[in-house]
Amino acid sequence: MGRTGLALLTEDIDDRSALKYKDMDFWSDKDRSAYRSWMTIDQLSKKPNFSYHKNCLVLKFKEHDGGVDVIVKRTDTNEEQIFTCKKLILSPGVLGTARIVIRSFDHQKEQLPIICNPYSYIPCVQWRMLGKAIEQKKTGFGQLMMFVDERKDNFDVGSIALFSYQSLLLYKLIKEAPLNFADSRIIMQYLQSSFTIAGMHHPERPSASKFIRLNKNQNSFTGDILTGEYLLSENEKMINAKRESKVRSVLRTLGCQPLKTVHTPNGGSIHYAGTLPFKTNGEKFSVYPDGKLAGTKNVYVADGSGFIYLPAKGLTFTLMANAYNVAQNSLKDG
Repeated sequence: MGRTGLALLTEDIDDRSALKYKDMDFWSDKDRSAYRSWMTIDQLSKKPNFSYHKNCLVLKFKEHDGGVDVIVKRTDTNEEQIFTCKKLILSPGVLGTARIVIRSFDHQKEQLPIICNPYSYIPCVQWRMLGKAIEQKKTGFGQLMMFVDERKDNFDVGSIALFSYQSLLLYKLIKEAPLNFADSRIIMQYLQSSFTIAGMHHPERPSASKFIRLNKNQNSFTGDILTGEYLLSENEKMINAKRESKVRSVLRTLGCQPLKTVHTPNGGSIHYAGTLPFKTNGEKFSVYPDGKLAGTKNVYVADGSGFIYLPAKGLTFTLMANAYNVAQNSLKDG
């Protein structure tokens, strides 16, 4: 267990302010205290050698001797537009990249593997905080991190983040209570300062029952729709349930009484990977270790599409490092 690593400022930097602990982190950040990717786009937009084209949805690419054509559909006019580049680096996220690659290879393969961390959250009550005044200075981001390393080898480790509930919407709790609205509001106000949410991610591997499929559909804006199936084996369910049981026991030791465990839908958490697995044999719909998309000369993939294992802890820094390496490799290839 330890303090959560957060991309938050503790002192002013340029036009960004130190965190003021207003506890509005999920709803507003006009002080720019928390790093978000749009900040990098804003910084790049100030440079003369960078252009950002908004309202453009990338459909597919087509290689030719002079480079790569990128075909987009404008969301403001519904018109198609073509951009040409020497090198194309795809990084719209795993699901977006899968769509683009399937279309670009003329649907030669419509089904791709995918992995997504199973996620559950455990609402808890801290008895020592019942009825106490809500802290005035608080952040809605993670308060603590816990890891469950059952084999003590830093592999297949469960990851748990602890959050307060203060910045989240009270009405979401009220509607879950088996009472009328007026009584629930009073009770929840009394309980609010004691609520803690433990969010748990499990490590994940691919299997034949975890995949996405791009089906043609002329009624869609892009001419197709993405569907999928995500089923855990009985053994996977058992391992995850056992890990969650240990976490609930630890939470009680910390003075947090678990109320229930809520399981999100399979394939419905926030981390995805594995649609274009890393391989070295040049098989289509795979990615070389240097990031180049197999079957192409000048197309690279810089998001998590290649990773064939998802640890429970988010891959943020690993993804950033991989994207940097892919960009460098694209330059080396001339």
